[in-house]
Amino acid sequence: DDDEPPQCIAGGCGAEEDDSDDDHVGVPVECEPELFFVTPKPMMKNVGLHAKAALDIAVRIFNLCPSYGVGFLVLTGLAENYT
Repeated sequence: DDDEPPQCIAGGCGAEEDDSDDDHVGVPVECEPELFFVTPKPMMKNVGLHAKAALDIAVRIFNLCPSYGVGFLVLTGLAENYT
């Protein structure tokens, strides 16, 4: 019966299980990059007197593009980091 679809197994159609230390793309696990987060320093200093205005601007930016609004909060020092 040539009209039957191929049988799929857990690893995908026709894939064989590999018990080696390589990941799915063939790069050894030892070569995988380690990600870390560096807390950014605010670019704007002394926004204390204008913190409410800066927060209002951040909210308006956030409503248009959330990632830019959060970035603006970090830029002004109103938020310590992106998390």
